[in-house]
Parts: sequence; C-alpha cells; structure tokens
Amino acid sequence: MDEAEIRKSAANLYAIIENTDTSVYSIDTNLNCIAFNNLFRDSLIEAYNVDFKPGDNILDFLRKTDPDQAREWEKLYARALSGQVVQFTKEFQISGAATFISFSLNPIRENEAVIGLSCSARDITKQKTREIAIRKSEASLKAIFNNTDMACMLIDTGGRIVSFNNLAKKFLEEQNGITPTEGLLIMDVVDPERRPFVLDILDRTKNGTAINYQLKREVNGVVRWFDMTWGGIKDQEKQDYGYVFTVRNITEKKKLEIEREKITSDLLQRNNALEQFTYIISHNLRAPVANIMGLSSLITALNINSDDFAETIRSISRSANKLDSVILDLNQVLQVNEDINENIESISLSKLIDDIRFSIRNLIEREHVRIIYDFDEAEQMLSLKSFMHSVFYNLILNSIKYRNPGIDPVIHISTKVANGKIRICYKDNGRGIDTNKHAGELFGLYKRFDTSVEGKGMGLFMVKIQVESLGGSISLHSKLNEGTEFTIEFPQLHLQNA
Repeated sequence: MDEAEIRKSAANLYAIIENTDTSVYSIDTNLNCIAFNNLFRDSLIEAYNVDFKPGDNILDFLRKTDPDQAREWEKLYARALSGQVVQFTKEFQISGAATFISFSLNPIRENEAVIGLSCSARDITKQKTREIAIRKSEASLKAIFNNTDMACMLIDTGGRIVSFNNLAKKFLEEQNGITPTEGLLIMDVVDPERRPFVLDILDRTKNGTAINYQLKREVNGVVRWFDMTWGGIKDQEKQDYGYVFTVRNITEKKKLEIEREKITSDLLQRNNALEQFTYIISHNLRAPVANIMGLSSLITALNINSDDFAETIRSISRSANKLDSVILDLNQVLQVNEDINENIESISLSKLIDDIRFSIRNLIEREHVRIIYDFDEAEQMLSLKSFMHSVFYNLILNSIKYRNPGIDPVIHISTKVANGKIRICYKDNGRGIDTNKHAGELFGLYKRFDTSVEGKGMGLFMVKIQVESLGGSISLHSKLNEGTEFTIEFPQLHLQNA
C-alpha cells in the first residue's frame, strides 16, 4: 500500500511538473542533476544544443561554452546551498532575440541540512517586454508632463489626486493657497462655491466629453486669465480610469484679445460716426447753406427798406441758426471720442439715478413720474460717470417726453449678472415704437418716430454711441402703446469687484 501511495504521489508530481509552463529541475550538493521536466530539457537543447541527462553536472556545458557565466552560476548555487532562497531574472540572447527568464533556487532540507536544490526557470519575456514598454511610456509621459507649459493633474475615479506637475503645484499654491499631495481629494482644493460646478463637470466627462472654459481670477489685486480643460481617461475597452485636468495661463493672450476687441469696436464706432457725418453734411448742412447762398444773392436785388428785404434777413438768420445747431450736434458727437479718455471710476447706480431724478424734479412732479429701481445684483459699476449719467438722463427724458396720454409714467430699472456680463434692463409704459416699421432706424441720428412731440432725434443716437464707446451694447424691444424696453450689456469687467 505504501508503494502504491508513493507511485500515486509520484504520478501526481510528474503530472504537475510536466504540465506547467515553468522549467523545473533539481540538483544535489555537487550540482549534479537529479530530475527535470521535459520543458527544461527542451530549453537547453534550443539555447545550448545540449541533450541533458540525469546525473549530469548542471555547469559542465557552461564551463566549456561560457566560463564567466559558469562562475557566476556557481556563486548563485553556492548561496542557495547555504540555505538562502535565491530569486533573480536574467536576459539571454536566443535566436538573436532578447529572452528574459525568471529563476528561483530553493534549498531542499532534510533534518535541517541542505541536501540539494529545487530550481525553476520561467520565461517572462512577454511580461518583461510589457513592463519595459510601460516604463518607456511612463518616462515619455513624465517628460511631457513636467516639460509642458500647462499645469497638469491626474485624478482617479474616486476624485483623488494621482499625480501632478510642478506648474499644477504652483497654480494651486498661488490661486488657492493649497499645496497638493497625492491622495488628496480634488474637492479639497476647489473653492467651496465652485464645487457644484466641478462635480457637474466630472459627471459630464465620464461619457468622454472634454470640457473647456476660461476663468478669470484675481489674487492680491492681480488679474489673471486661465484656460481650463477637464477630460476623462479611458482605455481601448472604454474602461473609466479617472480624469485629467489641465490649466494654461492665457493672461497675455487675453489682454491682446481685449485690446484687439477694443480697437475693432473703436474702428467700427468711428466708421459709424463717419457715416453719420456724411449724412449730416449731405443732408443737414447743405440745406441751410444753400438757403443762405440763395437768400444772399437776393439781397442785392431788393430795396433795403422793403418788407421782402427784412424777411430775407430773417430767413438768413434762421438758416444760420439751423447751421449752428447742426454744427453743435456734430461737436457733441465728436466729444464722445474725447471724453472716453476720462478716468474710469466706481459708480453707484442708485445714487446716479437719484441725482438725475433730483435734477429734473420739477418735471417729474409735474408729470407724476415714478422711477423704480432694483440694483441688488449689481449696484456698483466701474465706468465713465459722465457717459452713464448721459445714458440714463436721455432714456428717462425720452420716457417722460413720449409718455402715454392719461397714464402716469412708470420707469423700471434693474441689473442682472450672467454669462460674464452685467445687464441693465430699462422699461417704461410709454407710447412705444413700431419696431417692424422702423427696424433699421431705431438708433439713427435725427431719426424721429413721433412728430407730435418736439425733438431732434439725437437722444437715442447719443445713448448708443456712448454705450458702445464703453465697450457695451444696447438693444430695444417695443410695441405701440405698450411701452419700450432697453437692454444694455457690458462685459463683467465693468462690475465692481468682478
């Protein structure tokens, strides 16, 4: 029965060592081979053309072909025979290709004495090749990571920081006052008010969408602009591995863009002014000048004491006054480009409206005008006070002038901040304008839509050019007998403490 159990155990052991992808062999203390599997024998035939047999010394064939290798192996076997478990990986050149073999030399003990070694050798070339490729890829990524002009940060699926470069560390220290560390939650380095925004971005990037936006930050009075991108990290099987966050400082680029937009806006405004001047010269100046020239030629043929002479003189005077009025209007338009160089200052919108209300208090009381304002979202603005005063003054006077008969004028003014802009909403309950009929003339010079009230058509034109000269825009929505609503928008840089 003992012999049967031994044979059964030997059969099991034989099955194990012959059906593994590892070369297995055992040697005695004299380095003579006791047993080995077929894979070990086939490997030696392929690598050294040696047909190995039990009882052969494990180093004899090496001493003939490569004495240096034989001496190295002798030292390794000696360490194992001293009782150590020796594990290592060696590279071989087989058929002109690099082959990596992982070795394990394990002492065989009997009554605490080492009587031999159980050895294994496993081909790990594929694994080693992948490791080398991964290391090269990591080295390349690290080189890019640390030598790019962007701050880069890698975040795992749990929202913890995996890695970051020096620019990312500098960015977080300067902008948030936090020194990042690996394992730190990304939410711990985000401003509390921005956390819902970042959580939404992380959720949206899971489907592979990259989110890009620009952010304006002010630290210690210095304004900087940053271009930020969040992206998901996925493998070829679309497995989610986390996120990559990059930041690029675009302050200088943004300054150039703002300057370019300002120059473009200024050129457009000046071009528009030239068109208006052309209109004034061709229509409004030629008529009084022609009248003066014609009347002057009549004077020589008239009796100085006649009634016709006196009427001609009065006509010349009216034409000259008309010419002077047009020239004053031209000067007023030209003054806009000169006044824009005044100092920008902080303006309280509520105080500005109160000042205008006080300056025309008699008119307001006589016409029972109510001005209601709500500046909770933006009460302070950085702008040109004289222009903002002129804009509101002209709008309020227009609302009173073109009020609905029999209805007390009510004016609502409010502010909102959204999408990087400060929006001023101005609404009255006046007569309104037929915008379908006058769509292209709403802010034109000398354009009037209600001739029942005295006026020149300068008010809305001046409002438009002053708003645009400040970098803003104005639009109008109106219906006859339902009032008029103006929407004025300025970039958020006009907002105090934006």
